[in-house]
Amino acid sequence: MIERDESIEKSDRQTLFREVRRHGLTDELNYVLETPYQEPLLWVADAIAWSYTKGGEWRQRVDPLIAGITILSP
Repeated sequence: MIERDESIEKSDRQTLFREVRRHGLTDELNYVLETPYQEPLLWVADAIAWSYTKGGEWRQRVDPLIAGITILSP
């Protein structure tokens, strides 16, 4: 489940398609783009991402919830 932002949806789909193919996951990975209104669990990811980005005590609080970070280059 990935949060859908209509302003960058085309770019998101292109990035997802490229990375899925690059890693050979075409038969193993399914994803859905949804708005937070459609999927409230996306609020959790937003809160964790905000806290991590904010840094300091906020980052320390969410560190145990983060299994890893992957940076996708454009």
